[in-house]
Amino acid sequence: MGVLKRPELWYLGDHPIALALYGDREAALAMLERGVAHDRLMVRALFRLTDPAYAALSAEPRFQAVVQTTRVRIEKQRRELDRLRA
Repeated sequence: MGVLKRPELWYLGDHPIALALYGDREAALAMLERGVAHDRLMVRALFRLTDPAYAALSAEPRFQAVVQTTRVRIEKQRRELDRLRA
């Protein structure tokens, strides 16, 4: 992808924000969904999902699904960490 020939996974953190700010809702949502599919959206990404750049997307069911899936995965990892510590 792009001039540097890096795979899309390299851009999953910041690129959807840029797309949302640009107004390309479909591309932003599609990239967020691909991030969830690749299991790349986790704690840092959940913080980013609260970015004001996503304000226009926040009511979208697809965006809500990304947020919910990410929260579920974080909670699952938190429970596993608690189990390992016990």
